[in-house]
Amino acid sequence: MYAIIKEENGQYYTSTVFGCYNCKDHRNRYWIVLNKEKTALVKHYVFKPKSRFLELMLICTDSERNGWNDEKGEFSCVDFLPAAKISSMIDRKKVPTELLEQCIKTDSSYSFNEYPEIRSQKDIDDLYCAAGGFHDAYIQKLEDRGDSLYILFEGIWGCKLEVWFENDVSYDTADRYEEPQTFENDPYWYGGTVVIRDDYIYLIDDCDVSVNDIENGYCYFRARKMKYHIIPD
Repeated sequence: MYAIIKEENGQYYTSTVFGCYNCKDHRNRYWIVLNKEKTALVKHYVFKPKSRFLELMLICTDSERNGWNDEKGEFSCVDFLPAAKISSMIDRKKVPTELLEQCIKTDSSYSFNEYPEIRSQKDIDDLYCAAGGFHDAYIQKLEDRGDSLYILFEGIWGCKLEVWFENDVSYDTADRYEEPQTFENDPYWYGGTVVIRDDYIYLIDDCDVSVNDIENGYCYFRARKMKYHIIPD
């Protein structure tokens, strides 16, 4: 796993995720990541502590968990860390040097791409993870540049999302981005579906829909290429 780590001062950095602890009280859930200096393991809370609202403090950009141990859904971590002990080790600042060095090495070997392109189902899954499945997203800006299209989505939990479509672009936003806004013409997406089909990439404004559903009045975008960029907020 890999994530954008948001700090309380509004800044952020990125880190490999080494463990996830799903406490019964969701406000106490945390992930194990490296600190900003990449010198120590830390417990970073999923939601901003002591906030009235659920402010997301982590954005997962790569959801791959190969080589993880899962302990009945309560917590899981990479297989080279002692899942039942690592949390207390971090609290006591007693993480063994060899384990910390392995974490730092794992993190340094990962190449974070700020502008990933959609080429496979894995790319789609990572986009869903980062963008929360497009739930509550809405189009803040749309710029048609001929053979390319730029879209800025807001409303996504924890971030804004920039998307670019290029080469043989077509789209229809009549139900989501046209004035006046009405109950039937609601700008907010319940969710989104990204599909690769016949060398085209589609983004459709609903969950679990197919390319064939576009003719039923969905907002959609289609092009040969699609890339995106996460902007934490």
